[in-house]
Amino acid sequence: MDVEKEKTMAKNEDEYEKYLGYIEDNLDEVAEKVTRIFDERKKGLAATLCGMLRNAVSCATHYEWRRGDCPYDTSGELKDCGDIDLNISIADFLEEEYTGGTKATYVSGHGLSYETYQDSLTNDTITLCENVLRDAVRICRQEAFPEDEVSERDAEEVIYECHDDIYDNCPAESFWPCSGALEYCGIDTEMPLKSLFDTKKIIVAFRTK
Repeated sequence: MDVEKEKTMAKNEDEYEKYLGYIEDNLDEVAEKVTRIFDERKKGLAATLCGMLRNAVSCATHYEWRRGDCPYDTSGELKDCGDIDLNISIADFLEEEYTGGTKATYVSGHGLSYETYQDSLTNDTITLCENVLRDAVRICRQEAFPEDEVSERDAEEVIYECHDDIYDNCPAESFWPCSGALEYCGIDTEMPLKSLFDTKKIIVAFRTK
């Protein structure tokens, strides 16, 4: 390995330790800044979540679980029963309506469980909060070291190392499950599904939280 490459690697390692050390030594302050950024983006997050819900409802089918005829497995089956009732609440839609997808349970005699919209949309809300969390950590680092130019790889390594400590001390933990993300963003999950398609009612829901 040539001398210049060794120097570059040593410099990168020093900078990595500097950034990580700053976050570890100022965890409360960094978590507060990350929380502030989440709060500043709450209205945009709420709009995104409502869009996710509208998309899900728009193509949803109402399924009902049936016991089925298999004597060796109690997983049962889903029966297509037509359209979703738009008068049910958002909470009931998330918890009681099935997407039609299945998950392996690895339990003898009950091999499958059926995915709810809570299960499905939680994957999306986790991705949503992770994007905000990573962006917020980058902003905190840039504010602390405004003169430094950091590669994407180095930035991700720092975020990876401090991720859990920040996650546990900011609103990101509210985004699992999906209903927690809705609550954080001020979306009333007792509203009927049809309210998702009424802009005025959604705006009221945001303002009353």
